[in-house]
Amino acid sequence: MTSILNLETLYYLLIITLLVILFLWLQVRKYKKLYKKEYDRFIEINDKRHKLKGEYEALLSKFKDHDKLLSKMYEVCKDGKRIEVLDKDNEGHYCFVYRILSDYEPGFFILNLFSTKASDSSMNMSVSTVFREDGRYDIEDIKIWGPDINRGFGTIFLKQVEKISRENKMTLITGTLEPVDFPHRDRQIRFYEKNGFQVELFNAIKRGRINKQLIKS
Repeated sequence: MTSILNLETLYYLLIITLLVILFLWLQVRKYKKLYKKEYDRFIEINDKRHKLKGEYEALLSKFKDHDKLLSKMYEVCKDGKRIEVLDKDNEGHYCFVYRILSDYEPGFFILNLFSTKASDSSMNMSVSTVFREDGRYDIEDIKIWGPDINRGFGTIFLKQVEKISRENKMTLITGTLEPVDFPHRDRQIRFYEKNGFQVELFNAIKRGRINKQLIKS
């Protein structure tokens, strides 16, 4: 009797083990496809950004007049990249904002900002957002480097995210505040609240969430 029970126990353990192995195998396949998609998206977007950067730098060195530069930038903007806005930063320098779309993930796009400031022929900041099925855009990241902080780039980008959201019938913009930005969280809060966002903090884990409900115009 004991031997029969032991055999049954081993049988059930074997079945459970096989089910666990099958589950893990399916999970590996799932995440392998997911990471490949993200990797392909990263390579694609990065290539487009570098190409756009080269086109911009060539035109910036050739056309010093802002109106001529703008007209030329419109000519090169095609195949998944377009000028969103011509604006001025807090120092009075013209800024061009571009949207680069992904062929691998519909709804994903990156906004890139270039400035006509004399020392500025490179990318200043990017905002990446992901389209969600529940009617919202989620801001994944906002990056501003060194001397470009406090030039008003962040506000320019948020305005464009809101504009694109309205164009695509989105009703909500959301985002995450990451632990890496915790040392200057107060500045982040002031920035988002100034631009009409609500901020929810989870200080125990050094994270937070932002959201802005869009009112139909």
